[in-house]
Amino acid sequence: MCAAPSALAIANVSGDARPDVIAANDPTLGVTVLTNLGPPVGPPAPPAPEAPVAKRRTASLTCAAKAVKGEVRRVQCSASLSDRGAAKSLKATLQRKGKKAVLASASAKPGKKLTLNVAKALAPGQYLVKLTVTNSDGSKLDAQRSVKVVDTGSK
Repeated sequence: MCAAPSALAIANVSGDARPDVIAANDPTLGVTVLTNLGPPVGPPAPPAPEAPVAKRRTASLTCAAKAVKGEVRRVQCSASLSDRGAAKSLKATLQRKGKKAVLASASAKPGKKLTLNVAKALAPGQYLVKLTVTNSDGSKLDAQRSVKVVDTGSK
C-alpha cells in the first residue's frame, strides 16, 4: 500500500526544460521524482493570425423598356457594382420570362450602359434581363431584373 506524499514540488530536475514532479514520501520511504516525458513547456504560442476576410462583391441591375415609335424595341440597363475596380466586363441577356430563348444580348465595360436592341417589337408581358459580371480574377457575379412591357395602345 502506498502512502500519500507529505510534500510536493515542481521543478526541472532532469534539465530538459520540462517541469518534473518531486514527492516527499513518508520519512522512511525517501523522495520520488516523476520525470515529465511530454513536450517542453515554454511561453504559450501566439494566436494564429486571422485570415483576411474577402470583400463580398455584389451587383445590381436597373432596367427600363424604351418605346421607339410606339413599339418597344430597346431595353436599357445600368449595373451598380460594389467593387467596380475588380470588374472586367459586363454581359446582359434579354429573354421572355419562363422561356429559354435569348432575344437580345449586349456587352459593355464597367460604368457603361448596356442597351439590348431587339429586331422585332416586344409583345406585352414580363421579360427577364440577366447580367453577368466577369471580374479580373475570373470570378463571376450574376444579377437579374424583371422588365414589364405594357401595351399602351398608341402607335
